[in-house]
Amino acid sequence: MTYVGIDQSFGGFAVVALRSDNQHQVYVRAFSASQYGTGVDRLLAVERWLEQVLRLVGPKSISHVVMEGYSRQSQWRREEAGAMSYAVRRVLWYTLPYPAKYPTIVAPRQRAVYATGDGRADKKQVMEAVRDKWGVVVSNHNAADAYVLARMAKDLVERTSEHDYERKVIARLNPYTELPRAA
Repeated sequence: MTYVGIDQSFGGFAVVALRSDNQHQVYVRAFSASQYGTGVDRLLAVERWLEQVLRLVGPKSISHVVMEGYSRQSQWRREEAGAMSYAVRRVLWYTLPYPAKYPTIVAPRQRAVYATGDGRADKKQVMEAVRDKWGVVVSNHNAADAYVLARMAKDLVERTSEHDYERKVIARLNPYTELPRAA
């Protein structure tokens, strides 16, 4: 099985594919306004790239996706974040099997707590936690965030938590967040 973590942003979009045996692949790309513009062309570039990444990973092997939602406290560029989130979820829906096509959406604080035990951990602390806890060295904070999200996806399925703070975060998540549920 493969678990996918997605840290989405135009400045540093990262995807980590983590297998059950903890082997992983990291994909990082920036979608600068100077290269792609600020409108639909940039969103289409994100969609094309993400679809290529998922096809490289093997869509049928992907059992769960966790992606970071935007911070509720964010005051800037929420519309851009919403458009990006839609583009990502659209690609997942058309590319992945059921129920993986419905990602689990995680708040940035939940990701930070899962990685470090502290919801206010900064980017450097998350990178250090990825190295210290799991022995993985990543090139930047976007890849670190995506790696943590992939670990969360694996934990949701395989129950691999090693710490109480990880278990508490996992227990509070809504797996397959937007999966239609019977009333």
